[in-house]
Amino acid sequence: MNCILGFREAKRAMMRTGLTAMLVVCSVAMAFAQTVSNVSVNPASVVGGVNAIGTVTISAKAGVDGVNVTLAALSDFATVPQSVSIPKGKTSATFTITTSPVPTDTNVTVSGTVGQTTKSATLTLKAPKITSLALSPTQLVGGNNSNGTVKISSPAPGSGLTINLASNQAAAMVDSTVVIGAGATSGKFTITTTGVSSNTTAKITASLNSSSIGVSLTINPPVISKLSLSPTALVGGNPAIGTVTLSGAAPPNGLTIKLGATGAAASVPASLFLESGTTSGTFNVTTTAVKTKSTSTISAKFGSSNATAALTINPAPANKYAGTYSGSFLSTSGDIGSIDIVVSATGAMSGGSTDGLSGTKATLTGTIDNSGNATVTVTDNSGTHSNTGTFVSLSGGNIQGAFPNGNSGTTYVTLNLANKPLMYQGTYSGTFDDGQGSSGSVTMTISASGQVNGSYTQNGNGNGGNGTVKGTVSANGAAKLTVKNSTGSNTKSASAAFGQGGSPLNIVVLNSGSATNTTLTLTKQ
Repeated sequence: MNCILGFREAKRAMMRTGLTAMLVVCSVAMAFAQTVSNVSVNPASVVGGVNAIGTVTISAKAGVDGVNVTLAALSDFATVPQSVSIPKGKTSATFTITTSPVPTDTNVTVSGTVGQTTKSATLTLKAPKITSLALSPTQLVGGNNSNGTVKISSPAPGSGLTINLASNQAAAMVDSTVVIGAGATSGKFTITTTGVSSNTTAKITASLNSSSIGVSLTINPPVISKLSLSPTALVGGNPAIGTVTLSGAAPPNGLTIKLGATGAAASVPASLFLESGTTSGTFNVTTTAVKTKSTSTISAKFGSSNATAALTINPAPANKYAGTYSGSFLSTSGDIGSIDIVVSATGAMSGGSTDGLSGTKATLTGTIDNSGNATVTVTDNSGTHSNTGTFVSLSGGNIQGAFPNGNSGTTYVTLNLANKPLMYQGTYSGTFDDGQGSSGSVTMTISASGQVNGSYTQNGNGNGGNGTVKGTVSANGAAKLTVKNSTGSNTKSASAAFGQGGSPLNIVVLNSGSATNTTLTLTKQ
């Protein structure tokens, strides 16, 4: 009996011949004769992490107990069941090949074994590829950062996936690599930029194995984004600080900003230089005293960008001690006397004093600020003495001053002064005569602080003899007057001695340049 007969044929032969042993021997022989004829995988290539299906085929149909095939996968990135059973009457069976992500393309050998026979197939596991690279923003001013995102085609393996990064411009810097974590499909990184002097395009590249993607980043030079002043309003004569802010960093060689200021009351440097990498700089604004409120426009310009800011320049506030005072002085050494002073709106002080014992007269000039700090210069027949001291306000508008004695420096002079209207205050009109045939009419207003403002018309000279009269007068009648004709071609300044007030008011203008003094006779209106 030949064992290549099928099982049924062997059984019929046994029934005919009674050869039971033959059936047993042939069945065992048939089981041991099974071999693996083929192992295949489908698909033959997958991305790591995607499963595949394996098929094992044996040389003949499986017997009643089936055929058990031992399986193996020679890789850390793929697993298969320990075995698969081919059922009775079948010649093949399928099984699942479970894969995981791989850092590089990897071939896996999948095998099936029955007895002494083994067949195998190769499954290729593909590593992820870069699918996209995006930047946000794609355009910026140097000195600002952009964020990059790189995406891959499949999850990164358990050890993560390293993507190589590069930039072709020194003004755009990236780390050499970015790692995408296990199981992730994207990674983020930062592009750090520096200032540039002109528009610059940088190419940012991400590469992995044979896949690579590059995108462009546009880096623009900075522009002026803001100009600010501190303070924005001040009293003329005080400084302000200007600050120029850029939209990004200054380029490697720095940059120069042009500065400007309108009006005569404010001035700035011609330019401001900002060092490489800086985003702002400051400069000084110098102002001068003004009589009326004014506004200066401060400007900054770089390239096509510019910015402006307004600076309000105010006149100095009226001095709180402004007024006309008369009273007495007393020193710790026993000197006494009378004193008259006028304090102007700007704090200028003028006046005179009379010693109560000797009758010696003295002139006083000086300044006083709103805090009461004062400097007074006294001139008498013994010379000139300058003292500093302080004033305090008393009730009723009166003031009291304390000064070191100018002669000894160890004694103090106390001034007790009552606030009273200047006796010359008012509006006057009348005539003038220089004693040499030149005469005319005059109108004049004298303020409470002794400010003189007026005009004159010279007889016989028409408009050519017109002009202005300005100056100051102190409580004791000492005055300074400036006369200017209407064309501005002739200006004269002279001392004057005012009379005792009232109406008419006689004023003698001394040392006017003529051989004789000019006399003004004015009637108070």
